[in-house]
Amino acid sequence: SDLDEALQHIAWAGYDGAELACLGDMAQHIEVDRDQSYYDEIKDRAKKYGLELFAIEAATNILEEDRRRWLLKVFEAAKRTGISVVAIGSGGK
Repeated sequence: SDLDEALQHIAWAGYDGAELACLGDMAQHIEVDRDQSYYDEIKDRAKKYGLELFAIEAATNILEEDRRRWLLKVFEAAKRTGISVVAIGSGGK
């Protein structure tokens, strides 16, 4: 998978942690609204490569109601994956 390949390359580069992308068409390493086994698999993949998952990048336009609802789902995905930081930036169009 794209995530597995990304984590493998991050580990090969000597890093001990990674930030996952949840940016739609730009980059998508984690999805929202999945069951717990999906998030457990992500944690297992990171552990396989000796990586800590420390953040999710989920930049979006928080002025739009539907994007705020989506962002709440990202927060839940982070929680279920054991990630305590979600970087939201300022978003945009």
